[in-house]
Amino acid sequence: MLKCQRAEFSLPKTFHYLDNATLGPLPKKTEEAGIKALLQGRNPVNRTRDQFFEPVEQARQSFGKLVHTQSQNIAIIPSVSYGIATAAKNIQVDQGDQVLILENQFPSNYFIWKDTCQRTGALLEVIEKPNATEFTSKSWSERIIDGITEKTKVVAMAQVHWTDGTLFDLLAISKKCKQYGTFLIIDATQSVGALPFDIQTIQPDALVVASYKWLLGAYGLGFAYYSERLQGGSPLEVNWINKERSHEFENLTNYESQYRPGAARYSMGQQSSFVSISMANASLDLINQWQPHAIQNYCRDICKAGFDQLRETGVGIEEDENRSFHITGIHLDNRWNINQLQKKLIANNIKVSQRGEALRVSTNVYNDQEDINALVETILSNKRN
Repeated sequence: MLKCQRAEFSLPKTFHYLDNATLGPLPKKTEEAGIKALLQGRNPVNRTRDQFFEPVEQARQSFGKLVHTQSQNIAIIPSVSYGIATAAKNIQVDQGDQVLILENQFPSNYFIWKDTCQRTGALLEVIEKPNATEFTSKSWSERIIDGITEKTKVVAMAQVHWTDGTLFDLLAISKKCKQYGTFLIIDATQSVGALPFDIQTIQPDALVVASYKWLLGAYGLGFAYYSERLQGGSPLEVNWINKERSHEFENLTNYESQYRPGAARYSMGQQSSFVSISMANASLDLINQWQPHAIQNYCRDICKAGFDQLRETGVGIEEDENRSFHITGIHLDNRWNINQLQKKLIANNIKVSQRGEALRVSTNVYNDQEDINALVETILSNKRN
């Protein structure tokens, strides 16, 4: 059973950080790895050509291990929008086709599809969240499944909704996509690293993840998986390091045209980014050691008593089977002034976010039950009479 890992982080003991979904704190080992890599730049004479390639391959392997795929299927990217745009560039969307997205989807997985549909004459279809009286994650997933037809070229969505942790039935959605040859494109930034994801089971066409949230890494780095039917396409940028024999620095002006195998062609230029890659490797080692299923169980256990207490007072929190355990949406009615409550939370050294209609509480291995108790006490003590 996973225990609290707060000692692995530098968070102050007096602060209740419940906002990993905005920005994941760096573990001490990740911080140390980044500083070490930064200081190595003091004397570039010791920089070897292997350091341009081996840490990158280590990161691809570690991320591949996390999501159950081979490293050759992984690309290094600078952002989610980059990874999604790469997929969109290599999917032929025509007039009359349909692209399905979720209501209130994160912009990185929205704007590229809006642009694609405007450019091609395809239809952008938004699958709305069912109203409160009939909502469950199952009902929303069923709406997505029902919306997939022979005209659906792309389903672009997430594993969990970024505003409140709603958990989608990706397996059932994937099966429906397979029936029609529909491309399934997943932004898993708010899940991978804290929630299990098995590419061999779900079989998406693209899985894109930023490093700075649940992968506990640096801002400006991410990972993308691309399935075989997307791997032979055209990258967003044509850079030297994605070509065969790119490690032969003395022969770079022979201008090799062949790409390295798999998804490597889609990796960004300057992917060797020594500091960010070193930090990613340190954090991925920790996450693979902790294991996402254990992280889920840990978050469930520290939150259960407090969230049950909130439910008993009429606070809206989805039932456990409908949501992830690392992100929870707390829906407060007119008994609370949300703006005043946010001020009280900040005054009590509690950090959460408001996203959409919910207070978004996001926990990780550095949190404990005392953090949840502080949150619950502040919410209940600031209810209007």
